[in-house]
Amino acid sequence: MKASTKLWLRSKQAAYFALCRIFGFDRWHYRIVRENCRYFDKVRELYERSGCSSVVEVGCGLGEIVAGMRAQRRIGIDRDPKVIRAARFLRSHSVIFLEGMQPDALGSALQGSGSVCLIFLNWFHACDAGELQRVAAHYIENTNATHVIFDIIKSDARGYRNIHPADVLAAHGDVVAVEDAGDDIRQLVLLECR
Repeated sequence: MKASTKLWLRSKQAAYFALCRIFGFDRWHYRIVRENCRYFDKVRELYERSGCSSVVEVGCGLGEIVAGMRAQRRIGIDRDPKVIRAARFLRSHSVIFLEGMQPDALGSALQGSGSVCLIFLNWFHACDAGELQRVAAHYIENTNATHVIFDIIKSDARGYRNIHPADVLAAHGDVVAVEDAGDDIRQLVLLECR
């Protein structure tokens, strides 16, 4: 990492640390930012490959990933109201942020948005396959998503509760691509919904 990039990363993390103190969200949100998230560019490439005009990231945290997508409509959803307040403070001019699953608000936000790609990152490993099926079905149905991007943990990674195969959401569509995320921990999957 270049010195200028490292300096930008540290200053951004310091600003997010200050926001953490002000808004009271979990500390891990300020540690993972775009500049040290080696898979960000690959997520953006998969999104562009989907051809979707809108993106919804479930579990968006501070909105680092969803804000970087080149989409006509960007929506970030997180269950933590504290991190959503901070995300709105940072990015409400370019991203719509919703707390939890608000079907009415999500439906209104997506009205006239064209094709939708869902992004699920950094939390699948905390859920069993049954829970993933329920959550994915809920969001796919409520967004009419045509594509889903999610990450899976590699089988040789340690310390993760659940390691799912790339076809964990096969009931909802077909796997179009599986890409190495470049972080030695995860792979990124692009699913085309049926």
